[in-house]
Amino acid sequence: ITIIQPNGGEVLPLGMYTTFSWQTVAVEGNIALELNRDYPNGDWETIVPGFPDPGSIQWLANGAESNNARLRVRALELTGIEDISDDDFSILDTPAIAFLTPSTDVNWAIGEEHTITWQDNFAEDVVVEMVPTAGGEPLWEAQTASDGSFAWTLSTSVLPGETYIIRIS
Repeated sequence: ITIIQPNGGEVLPLGMYTTFSWQTVAVEGNIALELNRDYPNGDWETIVPGFPDPGSIQWLANGAESNNARLRVRALELTGIEDISDDDFSILDTPAIAFLTPSTDVNWAIGEEHTITWQDNFAEDVVVEMVPTAGGEPLWEAQTASDGSFAWTLSTSVLPGETYIIRIS
């Protein structure tokens, strides 16, 4: 078993989903995921008690903050077959935004409505902006509730053929 992520140095914001991923070779049966928030002195808490090996899971960061957390992935039917994160990672109560859609390299037509989605861990409003890829001032922006979704219709102020990014802050 080899942990890919988190393997040290990452910051996992409380209230946000993160991917735990690992690789296994010749491991049959169920595996367990465990978290130690005070490595090497703390206790291991079970995140997932035992399940067939999917290679990754989405975990909602929760519980107490930590600056020295480690993940352990272990085979339940094979004693001693496990891996522990190589270095500490942090679980912190810090504001965070994860952009979900649209994905990269999409083409939108003027007048079409599109939904912009994100995940965040705070209640304050966010600002959604469309900014030219080359930089400069936002072509368009709107303040909206921090509910993870905003419907937007591409306006005629957008220049056809130009590229833009959508920024959420």
